[in-house]
Amino acid sequence: MPDDRYDFEEGHDGRRDAERATAYARKMLDRLKVSHADQQALFADHAQERHLVEFALEVHLNIAWYARKMKQQETEQTWSRVFIVAFGLFGISAIPIAWYANRDSTNWNAIFLQLTALPAAGFGVLRMLSSLMGTKSLIGSFWRARAELGELLYTVEQKWTGQVATARLVELWTDLDAGTAQARHITREERQRFFDSMQTAGDVLAQSQQVFDDAAAQFRTALGPAAKKVAPKDAVAEAKE
Repeated sequence: MPDDRYDFEEGHDGRRDAERATAYARKMLDRLKVSHADQQALFADHAQERHLVEFALEVHLNIAWYARKMKQQETEQTWSRVFIVAFGLFGISAIPIAWYANRDSTNWNAIFLQLTALPAAGFGVLRMLSSLMGTKSLIGSFWRARAELGELLYTVEQKWTGQVATARLVELWTDLDAGTAQARHITREERQRFFDSMQTAGDVLAQSQQVFDDAAAQFRTALGPAAKKVAPKDAVAEAKE
C-alpha cells in the first residue's frame, strides 16, 4: 500500500492514532462497566463509534502526549541544571585565577577584560537560567493541560460508570461530544501559552545585556586616552625606543 502521508507528517501515522484511540475507547467502556457484547454493538455502528473515537483522540491521546513531553522536559531540565552549575563553577574559579595572574599588569585592556568578565559571565548564567525558567513554565503549562483533561475524563467516567444503557445513549453521546469540544479548547489554550512564552522568554535579559555591552564599549573608548596619561614613564620610554 503506498504511503499517503505528507512529507511533514513523517513519524506521525493518523491510522495508528485512530487504532490507539479505539483501544483507549474500549478501555474506557470497560471502566464504565459496559459488556463486551454491548461494546461490539456500539463499534459496529460507525456513527456511535465516531463519538467514542473522537473523544479518545482529543482526551486520552493528549493526556498520553503531555505525560511523555513532561517526562522529556524534566530530563532536559535536570541536564540544564548540571550544565549551569558546571558553567558557574568554571566562571567563579577562572576569574580569580586570571586576576591573580595579571595582578601586576599595567595592560589596561587586560584589566578592563577582567573587570567586565564577571558581569559578562553573570549575564551568561542569567540567560541560561532564563531558558531553564522557560522550560519550567512549559512543564507547568503541560501539567495544567493534563490535569484539566484528566478532570474532564474522570468526570465522564464518574457519571457514566454502570449507567450506560440503550435508552441513555443520546445523553452519553452529548456528554462525549461536549467533552471532545472542551478538550480541543484546553489544548488550544495550551498551544497559545506555548507560543506566548516563546515570544517573550529572555527578552528582558537580552535587552539588559545589550545595555551592558553598549556601556562597556563606551568605557573602553574612554579608557584609551586615560591609559596613556597614567602609563608609567618606563613604558613610555620603551615605546619611544
